[in-house]
Amino acid sequence: MNFEQKRRALITGASSGIGTATALADAKAGIDVALVSRSQDKLESVAKAAH
Repeated sequence: MNFEQKRRALITGASSGIGTATALADAKAGIDVALVSRSQDKLESVAKAAH
C-alpha cells in the first residue's frame, strides 16, 4: 500500500505577530494548520485568510 503523507501544524499565538505569519505561510505551502489563540476575533480573521 502507498499512504500519502499529509503535513500538519499546530500553531499557538496564531492571532498576531510571528504566529500569524507562520500560519499563513504554512497554509500557503499546503500544510493543514490548527490555530490556537486567546483572541477569538483576531483568530477568526487569520483563519479566513489562511483558508
